[in-house]
Amino acid sequence: MADKFLNINVYGHKEFVQKLRREATELPSLLVLGMRKLMEDVRDTSRDKYLTGPRPKRLGVVSNTLRSTLRVEAFERGKKIIGVIGTCKEAQYGQYHEEGRRGPWVVRAKKARMLSFKIGGRQVYSKSVTHPGIKARPFLRPAIEDNLGNAKDIFTQILNKIDERVR
Repeated sequence: MADKFLNINVYGHKEFVQKLRREATELPSLLVLGMRKLMEDVRDTSRDKYLTGPRPKRLGVVSNTLRSTLRVEAFERGKKIIGVIGTCKEAQYGQYHEEGRRGPWVVRAKKARMLSFKIGGRQVYSKSVTHPGIKARPFLRPAIEDNLGNAKDIFTQILNKIDERVR
């Protein structure tokens, strides 16, 4: 079974065909740059719109760790251009906020002898606590949805640049 692919035949001036082939070899790298720009826009929207107050509807800012560990990547794999956005190891809990997590589960002190937190304005210390679970409060998916129109604009600009160079 044959792979699906785009086949374009251009008949005409030899110089035009050479320009088009040259630009076609640059297209994947331009698309990777476009995808990176899109992922950066999604990251910025997530930070500015969904990782800022008010709680509990949005995550808000507690320690700024989640906001500062959002990372983006864009690369070519085979015939695909892939964009990735996520958190670093320091903020793996971001996935729990994005998707929610059913509880209960036990949280134990690791870096210190005791956990420290406030309940009703009173400082509390404990070696472990039972967490009841987290409702989903997505911060990446809505940012992606907010930038869908931006994606069209970014990739249209790339194609327009190639069109200008070939003419």
